[in-house]
Amino acid sequence: MYKTGEVTITATSAATDKYAAGTASYKLVIEDNRATDTNFKFAAESYNADLAEATAGIVTFNAADVLQNPHSLNVTYTISPESANATIGGTDGKALIEVSGIYTITATAAANDTYKETTATCTLKVTNSAVEEVSIEFVAGVDNGTGKDSDHAQNEDEMHKSFVKITSDNAWFDSTQKDNYRFYAGTHTISTKIGKITKIEFVGNNIINNKISNPLTNLTSADNNYTCTDPNNGVWVGSAKEVVFTNSSQARATKITVTVEVPKAKSYTLDETKTDNVIETYENANVTLQRTLSKDYWNTFCVPFALDAKQVTQYFGEGTQLRTYEGNCNNNIVYFATVDNIEAGKPYIMKPGNAVVQNPTFEGVSMVATGLDENGNPQAVGDASTVQMKGIYNQILLKTDKTELFLGDNDLFYYPIDDVDARTIGGLRAYFIVPQGTDIKKLRANLDGTPTSLDTIFDTEESNAPVYNLQGQCVGNSLRALKSGIYIQNGKKVVVK
Repeated sequence: MYKTGEVTITATSAATDKYAAGTASYKLVIEDNRATDTNFKFAAESYNADLAEATAGIVTFNAADVLQNPHSLNVTYTISPESANATIGGTDGKALIEVSGIYTITATAAANDTYKETTATCTLKVTNSAVEEVSIEFVAGVDNGTGKDSDHAQNEDEMHKSFVKITSDNAWFDSTQKDNYRFYAGTHTISTKIGKITKIEFVGNNIINNKISNPLTNLTSADNNYTCTDPNNGVWVGSAKEVVFTNSSQARATKITVTVEVPKAKSYTLDETKTDNVIETYENANVTLQRTLSKDYWNTFCVPFALDAKQVTQYFGEGTQLRTYEGNCNNNIVYFATVDNIEAGKPYIMKPGNAVVQNPTFEGVSMVATGLDENGNPQAVGDASTVQMKGIYNQILLKTDKTELFLGDNDLFYYPIDDVDARTIGGLRAYFIVPQGTDIKKLRANLDGTPTSLDTIFDTEESNAPVYNLQGQCVGNSLRALKSGIYIQNGKKVVVK
């Protein structure tokens, strides 16, 4: 007998000439008289840990350190739910956890001659105080794709909402069919620009006249974390930047809810007058720029976060013009490329669609702090042997040796005179670098396909007329950077508003 319990033992005798057949039985009760080690337990029933305080974002919990095992029993450990993001050492009790959740840790003590096998459990609640969950809903007929408008087109399609994107090589997310999204046979990806997706819920309406049609059970996820037992409800649970689904038969959804764990919003203010703006890599940043842009002239522009075309329109207005320099300078012509989006750390010139953009706040952007120079500014773009364009996040002083130029009044390029005010260029802008001895008069700018368009000419001798205040003091050679007031340039009074 190898375990406790109750058994019945029966003996049966066969009949003989003298005796009839007979049986005899008795019960045998097997008991384990070994004691249960009642002192084998965790010091507490529950524990808490914060991913925000963990090294490298991984919580390390040593279950053996909080297990009371006074009789030194041999112990093995398990964790539930267990996954690639939540593991435990079977013999050492060291748990490594990368995602939030409530986990049950079980310690099992092997039996010996004195004690029975026994178990002890505790719960570990892992949270992340640095993040929050945000749910983004895509509702058919309200949130629509960019694909074709008719015939339930089977083609590539995509939808964007906030920082979540749904793309497909064969779907129909358009507005003319208001009751559902159609996922035709193909590959479909749901991704987030910030944070990680923790849950995706699909809701359908796929039972028509008591018949199942295009159920959500047709979808599968590449990581096998998608479960669906109901044709109208499917759910993916995990932790990923993107989730890939495939299907060989059509599936339809009326609503898709994507839950994303994102860093808690953090506010930054970048001031054009500061020399030490804080630039750090952070997702979900709300960034306020202390500067003003006008549509009346080209503004140089450089920020440590990206904006897509929709965001450019949202923050700067319809019809915003954007140009960037990618190092293309031939025959003394500096070529600017027309773009519709902004990359982090890249220098641009811009004319907003709105008349004035003053101290804008950009919500939910991702700050990037990589590739900066010793002064905390981005690297220059272009060939050092011709013309470079350098974005800056902080206010700096330009050199006075005619190798550093700035964009100024009348969309002309200037070199500064030897005066602190004239040499000062505000942060969140860009300037141009040319080799020593460059004949600046020969340089031309091509913004719209024609050299010198918009009168943007590097002509320093004619356009660098000194500017004086009413006390007769020279304050520079550009009105652009001056405070509001009355100045004198070329013998004329000029009002700066």
